[in-house]
Amino acid sequence: MKLLTLLITFIILGCSTTGDPTAGGLVGWSRDKADQRANHLERTAYSATKDAEIEQQRSKRLANTLASETANLTHTKEVLNSLMIENRDLYNKLNTLKASNNKLNKEILMMEDERNELMLQLTNTTNSNSRIISEQINSLNERYKEAILILLQP
Repeated sequence: MKLLTLLITFIILGCSTTGDPTAGGLVGWSRDKADQRANHLERTAYSATKDAEIEQQRSKRLANTLASETANLTHTKEVLNSLMIENRDLYNKLNTLKASNNKLNKEILMMEDERNELMLQLTNTTNSNSRIISEQINSLNERYKEAILILLQP
């Protein structure tokens, strides 16, 4: 009896239908289940195709952005290199001017000391003396301008 019950159970389980013709029971496959399975596979394929299209568009946008940013970076590097060359040349010119105008630099330092002294006098003076000190500062400023022009000459 147990054997018969067990045999009937296997037969019933073996008779279940499926939408996959390669995995059927004793009876085979069901057209409805096969249609459901086909519809599910079509929806999955459609969804995967749409996802792939979206990713392909995203990839194109990223490629365009990359190309644009690469061009910007290249241009920026060129500008930076040009500025670095200009900076180096100016630095070298400045050092040359400093070295060749050592005497003038000393004079400028002396004028700075004189200017500081005059400014101190101006803050501690009365109105009558302030005009004289102001004229001295103006004269000192003219000497500054002359020294700077000499330094700037090629």
